[in-house]
Formats: sequence, structure tokens, C-alpha cells
Amino acid sequence: MLTYVSMIRGINVGGKKVKMDRLKELYTSLDFKDVKTYIQSGNVVFRSEEYDKMKLSRIIEKKIAEIFDFDVKILIRTKNDMINVINGNPFKQEDLKHIYVFPV
Repeated sequence: MLTYVSMIRGINVGGKKVKMDRLKELYTSLDFKDVKTYIQSGNVVFRSEEYDKMKLSRIIEKKIAEIFDFDVKILIRTKNDMINVINGNPFKQEDLKHIYVFPV
């Protein structure tokens, strides 16, 4: 089972409002484990036995469209992907509270 971070683009801005407790329920309904949300960001950490990140994105995007009636794009990264981002940070001397990673 892998640990993933999903980053949902465009929610809680521009009228696409989703409370994080409802988002957590949605992920749990998809049989993901250890689901945790981060503030009102749309970022979710979860565990799954699925290894295909694109498949996971499509599953979550479809469920969000069903439940909330709008389309979003989701970027999924593994825990190791995120560790590589942190380790590759070119601004190591900066205060980490002011460093942001933007999914492309």
C-alpha cells in the first residue's frame, strides 16, 4: 500500500467550495485508508493499494463531479515524490513557512 498526496486544483476558489470533512468522506468512500486533509487547501493525504496515479486521479475526479457537480483536475504524487521535492528544494536557507510548491 502506497501513501499519496492529491492536490486538487481550483477548489475553494471561484465558487467551487468543498468542506474538508466532506472531501475526507469522499476519499474514505473510495476505500482509501488513513485519509487526512490539510486546511481548506484541497490537499489530501491517503493510502491506497492502487499503483497507477493517473487511474487514481480519474477515480477521484469522477467522484467529485458526481458528488459536487463540478469538474476539477487532480495531481497525485507519492510520498517518495514529495520527499524528492523537499530534498530538491533550491531555497534551503529560506524559512520553510514561506516556500510553496505548485503542481503543474
